[in-house]
Amino acid sequence: SKSHKGSKKGFVVAVKEYSQMENAHIAALQAKHAGLDAKITEEERRPFPDSALLIELKKRKLRVKEEMTAAH
Repeated sequence: SKSHKGSKKGFVVAVKEYSQMENAHIAALQAKHAGLDAKITEEERRPFPDSALLIELKKRKLRVKEEMTAAH
């Protein structure tokens, strides 16, 4: 990719690219969060849910949520 050093246009392009990367990162985290939520719901609906698995999934979901919050 071309170097945009020293130009205002180059700075705007760099900021826009960063913003797009940031949005993609947040979207990926949201998808991961939704996937974990679905796994938790699925496990909770089983006749004998695995409590250790539920605890692990909920911890992972919380870490993803914290990362989403930090990314904003």
